[in-house]
Formats: sequence, structure tokens, C-alpha cells
Amino acid sequence: MRSPLASTIALLATAFSMVAAIAALYSPGMPLQGYVGLAALAGGAALALTRPFLLVLAPYLAVLLDGRGLDLRGPVLYLGGFASAFIVTIGGMPKPIATTVYGAERLVDAVGGLIFLLLGVLAVLRAWRSDFSRPRGAKGRAILQWTVPAALGVTTGALMYHELDPTYDSVFFATANVEAASHAPLTVALFTAALGSVYLVGGAATRALIAKARGGEAILRAGQVVAGLATAALGLALLTDRFPTVRWLLL
Repeated sequence: MRSPLASTIALLATAFSMVAAIAALYSPGMPLQGYVGLAALAGGAALALTRPFLLVLAPYLAVLLDGRGLDLRGPVLYLGGFASAFIVTIGGMPKPIATTVYGAERLVDAVGGLIFLLLGVLAVLRAWRSDFSRPRGAKGRAILQWTVPAALGVTTGALMYHELDPTYDSVFFATANVEAASHAPLTVALFTAALGSVYLVGGAATRALIAKARGGEAILRAGQVVAGLATAALGLALLTDRFPTVRWLLL
């Protein structure tokens, strides 16, 4: 993945997959009618870079661009955390957890906004000083490497599901698959698997190509700053009840 050729092939394959998914999703005749799972896979790939999913992409980039080398553990943990929370909130299963999240929306917004704000600022600071906030012990670093991206992913899914639900539903309206199965946990899991694959493969390939270019490290640091500021801005907006304004700018 780190060689320019492998990265280029991965990026082209990701782009081709997205184009194919968009064609399958919106082509005349509704070829995916009756195929809820396939519609979910196509939707996840097709919608990965659309404006509503910038809400997911901003904190993801803050994780992907962290550090001076390509390490996929953080991105995988972020995407896994996001998928878990999205499956629970959109699929409504397990019901006790989903009901708790639905009923505690104000608390989720407050806690999630604080997490976004703190981790967004941390991403900006670490863009300029890679050892900032890193524990000196190997055990402490390992704990942070496992918990921070996963927590950010779970927070993103719990915070943003109601903002992303209409876009998610549009997949099944477009393919004439509006039925109970469209919100089944397995269907949501297929959607997030396709979405995450685009982010993981496309993001890793793009980062590897930029890193090989002249001035690549500076570009990556600048990207992390922008992603961190966007994440912090989302958190601040949630804490100050100004999220509709930020949502309007993004969506």
C-alpha cells in the first residue's frame, strides 16, 4: 500500500467502485429492487463522499492523518466504533441500548460535543508536535492508540445518526427497497462496511501518495489541522446549541 504503484491502483479501484455503486444506485429501471443488501452496499460506497457524510469524514481524517507514518490501526478502530454505534442507532438493536441513546439525546450531544472539541484541538496540536500528549510508557501509548480512535468513532455514530438517517433512507427510496429490512442491523452493517472500505482504502492510498510527493509531509500536517479544526468546530457547535448552523454550512 505504501508504494506509489500500489497506492495508485488502490485509489483507482476505490474510484471505480464508487462510480459503479452510483450507477447501480441511480440507474433507470431500479436494478437493485428486491436486493436490500446489495442496495446497502452500493449506497455505502456511493454516498461516502457526499456532503452529509462530511460529518463522519472530518473526525476520520483527524485520525487518519495523525502521526508521521501510515498506521491503519487508528482508522480501523474509528470506523469500527462508528459502525457499531450506527448499527445500534439506525437498526435499533440491541433495543435497551438504542432506547437509552434516543432518550438521552441532550446528554449525548453534550458529552459528544466535549469529546469532539477536545480531540479536535488535540489533533491540531499534534499536527505540529508529534509527541504532544503521548504517554512516555509503551503501555500508555498502546491504551491511547486503542481507545481514542474507537471512542471518537462511537461518539460520531451516536451524535450524527439522526443527521445521516435521511441520506441513509434515500438509498432504499432510490432502489425501491423501502421495507423493514432496510433498517435491519445486517443491512446497516453492509452499508457501513462499504462506506468504511471507501474511507479506509481510498484514504490510505491518498495519504501514501501525498507522503511521497514533494512537500507531502507539510500537506498532511495541514490536512490534519483542517480536520482537527472541523472536528473541534462541530464539538463547539454541539456544546453551544449552534449545530444547525454548522450543519447548514456542511449539508
